[in-house]
Amino acid sequence: RVWYAAFVVHVITAGFSSGYYAADEHYQVIAFAQAKLGELNSADLPWEFEARMRSAFLPGIAYAVIGTCRKLITADPFIITFLLRLMTALFALVVVRTFVRSVLAQVSDQLQRPFVLLSYFLWFLPYQHVRFASETWSGLLFLLGLAVLLGNSVRIRCWLITGVCFGLCVQLKPA
Repeated sequence: RVWYAAFVVHVITAGFSSGYYAADEHYQVIAFAQAKLGELNSADLPWEFEARMRSAFLPGIAYAVIGTCRKLITADPFIITFLLRLMTALFALVVVRTFVRSVLAQVSDQLQRPFVLLSYFLWFLPYQHVRFASETWSGLLFLLGLAVLLGNSVRIRCWLITGVCFGLCVQLKPA
């Protein structure tokens, strides 16, 4: 029930969020995708674009979502940004659920319920979980890698997933 309540809260948060929290959420992710779509001149982009110092991972996701939305759903930028936020929120909920399941046995019985509730509903988490930004995705990938690592499995697949998550974490936000 907690996960379903968190889902509702995250969808509402994604719907009522507007603008961007940090400059790179728009100027270094969405704007890069718009340049790839041919909507922005590369001269209008930040210097990081020309220097090629940013990862293309998130702009690539934004490019795919924007292109798909425009072909199948709508070109309305408000709906597209809502879908990007909703996608990030769903990924965040899956990551938090994976983390909670992997470490819950290590939490004492009397603290398990507060741990689960705070994992989903700590006052800033729903807002942070809907931000389509490199900081959010990097943190979520780090948490996912940690969850897989702490999942008490020694299979080679788990080590591979952990390595990919940690590598993408650094790729998205190296500094």
